[in-house]
Amino acid sequence: MDILKQNKLSRSEWESIEIPVSDEEKKILSLIRNGYMNINQKDNYTLNILKVTKIEASKESDLFLYKKYFKTEVDKMIEKYGGEWTEKFKIKETSIKKLKSADNIRIQNADTLILQLHDRIYEFLLLKYLLLMCKALKKKKPFEIYLYTLIQWRKATILHTNAYILDLTDILLSYAKTQSSIMRLLENGVSILEKNPELFKCEDISLFSHQKELFSLAKMERNRPKLLLYTAPTGTGKTLSPLGLSEQYKIIFVCVARHVGLALAKSAISIEKKVAFAFGCETASDIRLHYFSAIDYEINRRSGGIGKVDNSNGRNVEIMICDVQSYVSAMHYMLAFHDQNELLLYWDEPTITLDYETHPLHKIIHKNWSENKIPNVVLSSATLPKEDQVQEMIQNFRIRFDNALIRTITSYDCRKSIPMITKEGYCFLPHLYCDTWVQLQQYVSFCQTNKTLLRYFDLQCVLDFLIMTEQKKVHGNKTQLNHYFDEVNDMDKMNMETIKIYYLDVLQNMTEIGWELVKSVLKAKESPKFSCLDPLKRVSSFQVTPTQTQFVSNLHRSQSENNIEQKEQGILLTTVDAYTLTDGPSIYLAENIEELASFYANVSNISDTVLQKLVGDIVFNEKLQKQIELLETEFNNRTKMKSNEEDTKTRHKEGLTEHCLALRENIELLNTQFNLISLEKKYIPNTPPHQLLWTPDKQLHPNAFMSNIDDKTVKQIMEMELPRSFKILILLGIGVLIKKNIPEYEELVKKLAEEQKLFLILTSSDYIYGTNYQFCHGLIGQDLQNMTAHKTLQAMGRMGRNKHQQEYSVRFRDNDMIHRLFSIPDENREAINMNSLFNV
Repeated sequence: MDILKQNKLSRSEWESIEIPVSDEEKKILSLIRNGYMNINQKDNYTLNILKVTKIEASKESDLFLYKKYFKTEVDKMIEKYGGEWTEKFKIKETSIKKLKSADNIRIQNADTLILQLHDRIYEFLLLKYLLLMCKALKKKKPFEIYLYTLIQWRKATILHTNAYILDLTDILLSYAKTQSSIMRLLENGVSILEKNPELFKCEDISLFSHQKELFSLAKMERNRPKLLLYTAPTGTGKTLSPLGLSEQYKIIFVCVARHVGLALAKSAISIEKKVAFAFGCETASDIRLHYFSAIDYEINRRSGGIGKVDNSNGRNVEIMICDVQSYVSAMHYMLAFHDQNELLLYWDEPTITLDYETHPLHKIIHKNWSENKIPNVVLSSATLPKEDQVQEMIQNFRIRFDNALIRTITSYDCRKSIPMITKEGYCFLPHLYCDTWVQLQQYVSFCQTNKTLLRYFDLQCVLDFLIMTEQKKVHGNKTQLNHYFDEVNDMDKMNMETIKIYYLDVLQNMTEIGWELVKSVLKAKESPKFSCLDPLKRVSSFQVTPTQTQFVSNLHRSQSENNIEQKEQGILLTTVDAYTLTDGPSIYLAENIEELASFYANVSNISDTVLQKLVGDIVFNEKLQKQIELLETEFNNRTKMKSNEEDTKTRHKEGLTEHCLALRENIELLNTQFNLISLEKKYIPNTPPHQLLWTPDKQLHPNAFMSNIDDKTVKQIMEMELPRSFKILILLGIGVLIKKNIPEYEELVKKLAEEQKLFLILTSSDYIYGTNYQFCHGLIGQDLQNMTAHKTLQAMGRMGRNKHQQEYSVRFRDNDMIHRLFSIPDENREAINMNSLFNV
């Protein structure tokens, strides 16, 4: 598979952009579009009692609704679990103004609906957690998870929430904070902050900080040229930002990886933005308009809809999506309809291929920059070189566009933890894996200016360190817990970001002796990240077969490792380690994909008898398929008909020769003779029989992710000209993407990946640029030694794109690759190439 190939869109790609996004996605897209004019806009779709009843908001209606729906439950809670806080909650009894007759009818009609929506209505949610918190307080049990969740829910902007319930919530929160402490929050931090499924249930939807800054800068001094260096983590809406920018500018969105552009197109069309496409263009005549963008067109007589479109009139186009090869054509096309100051070039991931010393795209990139006439440019990437590293490019832009505004936008995200896992299976944290004090301080200093790395620090390990330093009293005075945080007021501010920044500050201020003490204690207690057994028993539990040892040895022959059980934790993804791949699909990035595919096809513990029958059935089906293809070719040549199933069915027997009829009967007969290709469930990773066979504790792990490949897909793949290992792997839920020039297979695998039906994808490092698909776990092969730190971060950005409160990881097969992330490289290849290519 060639992710970077610059060619025209295929039929399936055109069809993919017409598939509507979900209603939840559409809400976010609308926010981005509308947020351009109001960057502080917040949307919240949580129901409250007034939204459900649809009566007019007033003090009287608040009291009426409180007495009708909440008072009984509140009174019971006060009677059973009340304390000193109850004195502050008083309802002033006043006569309730009679509701309007229309409101009375609405109330009556709403009763049934309220019962149905009870668990989704904000006031009932607050009451449920207030009750749980009061109960825990009364019984002197841990209550911090309820307290912290309520604190976050209370921040929600939900208009006309019942004032009495809000008052009760505020009183109880104030009281509960005095009964807790920051230390107790840290001690239960993972369950409260990371694995709390209810935490974000009521939160507002708002723009990311980097989007607010981008939109604000874009609106400044309309006619002044702008070069905006836009750096934000993957999965935080960076590639959707053009939807907002298109409210003021006409956008030319350039992407090397076409799937990113297609994802933007799908989103844009879902909110009725007018888009056009320039992929594989040699001239502007190759540009194609989406129907929404068309001005001149013919009407389809059958459907009454838009038929043939005149693609030469692009005055309506709001977003032109193009590949690198087509940029110059797209630019001239848009300039034909708009002044250059009305246009904005949004270049997504401009560093793609810049990690190579030479690449076929480099010449095209240089040509695009040299011929660019658009004075407003956004260079967007998760790993853009810093401003001081690309001064040659910046000076060139200033020379070409007088008085240009140059700004850098940087952002990081810590709402998820996606831990880096070492080759041995442990979480990598600086305090555990730095060998010297000097190295530790270098790593901490680097993280202070590159906070995106905090996302990859395991929260539990961070908390263990902070708790240990507090217990041993080895941190500096500035970073003592009670000096750094206010016990009551700062509880609202506690989150994964503030905790991880505190972690860096503690490391920076503690003494070398203190660090060595804490490190020695924590190292002694260290256990593998993914292990359901005692760490001392893990090695003996994971018994591998001689075949597996042989193949792992071959796969890693360069290291001459003899003890796979101790040194190769986490690589047997189809057997003993499968259960550690949880919540969603995984991806394995490596250089030698064919060898990796062969490895997993051979170590899946499929018995020789089963494998021989499977291979035999595949071979039989392949021969049968070739016979059918020969007969169909002969049949089509004789009848001069198209060879699709519909034409064959609709053709009546009359008019066919006896020979053609015989051919068709033979084809139909052969089609009934295919052997069913399937595996027993015990071979398919993470099915219940497989888990009972392979997991170390012989128990079922409900979050272990399983593939979902239907029989139709299996049949499609078995009929393709593919290596047999690829066919075996698809039965296991594993897809392979490699430069094999098998477009039918590649499209099918990408479709399965998008639909979250694959267990694992094996592919090369360039694939990281070609997808926004969501992976929970990723492995980075040790044969990617030449991958730059920036590209490694890009690879890491493929993981953790699913929901919050799921398990994520980035697993490295070479620990040196992790260490390289914490230092400035001697040579920044991306920056060097950018200064060279983005120059005239």
